[in-house]
Amino acid sequence: WELMQNAKDVPNIFERVSLKIILDSDKLTFKHNGDPFDLDNIYSLILQNSSKDSSNTDEDITGKFGTGFISTHLLSDKIDISGIVYNKGVYRKFETCLDRSGRTSEEMLPKIDKALEHIKNIDDDNEFPIVHDYESSRGSDSFDTVFTYNLSSPEKQKAAFAGIDDLVNTLPVTLVNIPKIKSVQVINND
Repeated sequence: WELMQNAKDVPNIFERVSLKIILDSDKLTFKHNGDPFDLDNIYSLILQNSSKDSSNTDEDITGKFGTGFISTHLLSDKIDISGIVYNKGVYRKFETCLDRSGRTSEEMLPKIDKALEHIKNIDDDNEFPIVHDYESSRGSDSFDTVFTYNLSSPEKQKAAFAGIDDLVNTLPVTLVNIPKIKSVQVINND
């Protein structure tokens, strides 16, 4: 639910966002066709805060503190994120890992620093390839934003399967109440 809520807050050129949720026995993949990231979005994910204005009174924007996304780490200590980032007038492919494995902040801080150092190289064409003609080649079926949760234990797998079951059962009501979501495709490969 948290990922759907965040995705619906991301505008796109197609007016409404479409989502894909793919469940495999060892991972859950969440994709959407919202607009590309900007650097603030990526830094906010790495630093565990929100890139949305906390004083925002726009009723169409749900999240604004960043605490909801943190809850998705219950599925996986490591979340692989890939997508397109728009920076300095250039679209680039990027990948990063949000590694929250560890029990203390002292264990996690070096992993956060590593992710920050990686993203600081955003102008490196080898690490972050330029995507030419991104806007003109992009379609409503371009699910460029991808969050992958590795389900590393039976408990995490069970939580993912229960979440998908709950989603499928309540999705019609959700779609009626959140018109900014165009479609949700749930693919259960297990």
